[in-house]
Amino acid sequence: MRDRWLAAGVIVLAAAAAAALFLSRSKPQAVSTQPAQVPQVSAPVLAPEPLEITISGQVQAAKTVNVPATVDGTIQELMADAGDVVIEGKLLARLKNPKVAAAEETAQSETERARNRINELEAALIASLFT
Repeated sequence: MRDRWLAAGVIVLAAAAAAALFLSRSKPQAVSTQPAQVPQVSAPVLAPEPLEITISGQVQAAKTVNVPATVDGTIQELMADAGDVVIEGKLLARLKNPKVAAAEETAQSETERARNRINELEAALIASLFT
């Protein structure tokens, strides 16, 4: 059954592609040699002042979603405000976590030590080639 649907889908796509190819190769229409008419433009009409209405009451979201954080920490920066529409994958907040910051600092220092060691080994290799 699944193969039949797949075959039907392939046939529909092929027909659509053939139709698009046929229509794109149709003869171009004749171009008019008459000068174009310039449209008449009237002066702009200003809109009336916007009406301001004050209403009191409570507003509730139609749908809310709890977003759990994968690490502990305090919020350092918010990227979305209440009421904003967000999509999956959008960064909502930046957290500050001392353990993560310490791990990042350690990783950076280890990377720097590894780079220094690579430079030392490259220099030793070059020196050994010329001695």
